Parts: sequence; structure tokens; C-alpha cells
Amino acid sequence: MRGPIGDVPFVSPRPLRSVVPGMLLDDDLFLALCLALDDLLTPALAAVDCFPAYLDPLLAPDDFLAWLGALVGAEPRRSSIVAAVAGYGDRGTATGLRASVAAAAGLDPSLVTVTDPGRVTWSRSPTAGAATPAAPARVVVGVPDDRDRAACAEAVRAAVEAVRPVHCPVEVEVVTT
Repeated sequence: MRGPIGDVPFVSPRPLRSVVPGMLLDDDLFLALCLALDDLLTPALAAVDCFPAYLDPLLAPDDFLAWLGALVGAEPRRSSIVAAVAGYGDRGTATGLRASVAAAAGLDPSLVTVTDPGRVTWSRSPTAGAATPAAPARVVVGVPDDRDRAACAEAVRAAVEAVRPVHCPVEVEVVTT
């Protein structure tokens, strides 16, 4: 939780009395009110000033991790949030698909093969590209002999459906290595 550390008081980085007109600086009641408002606003100003640190999963307070995890779709653990953010750059690519499948199957990524046709067509005529449909991407997962092949196949299919590009059909094949 955020708050003062021990006996160290919050000190306002922007005291209100420094921005009021000079004629009000002689009024003791007004200065006491400014001091009370400084005490009230200082924690909020400190939180706003440190907001970039709240967005960094390695620096954020523990009670803020649940919000960060929900924001990126990860468990509220620092390592999970960092991995989720790093994985967004590869999402929808062959590399991202390989990493997601390997994590779901509990395998080394070198045992996962993704064959991506990598083809894009364009035409002014809406029927010109219809005669040559692109081959679907293929995911081949090599499963060691000691693993349950059916359970691995189910986990791989679920992982592929979660991260595959919407416009791209994907074939999944689980083979024994």
C-alpha cells in the first residue's frame, strides 16, 4: 500500500502558498487552510508524478499488479505481465504462434514448426484472386515419446485458436519425436 514511510511526512512538491497572491500571505487562517490542503493533495500529486512507475510491472506497487495484469490479459504476477507485454509484438506472427504453442504444450520452442505460406494478393478485380486461394498455415508440434499425445494436441489447438490471425486458417498436427 502507498502512504508515508515511518515518521517521514509527505512534503508537497508544489505548496499552495507559493502560488497565492501576496496580499493573502498575511492571513494566518488562509495559510492554515493552504497547509491543510497541501496535506490532503500531496499523496495524489505524488501518485500522479510517479504514474510511469505504476505502469512498469517491475516497479509498480504490489496492490497495483492486479490492474496491470487485467490490462494486458495476464496473471497479476510481475513475470507474467512482462511476458504478456513482450509477446504482443509477435502476436499473429509465426514466431508468436510458435512461442504460444510451445508454452501451452510445455515444450521447447525448437520442437514446434510453423509453416507460414506468407502470401498476400491484391487486385482491382474482386474475382481475380479467388481462383488461387492461399494454403493454410501449418503448425507441426513434435511431442517427446513420454508425453500424452492427445492431451498435448488439445492444449495446442486451444493455444492456436487463441493467438492465430482471424483471417488465416491453421492446421495443427501433433507428431511423436
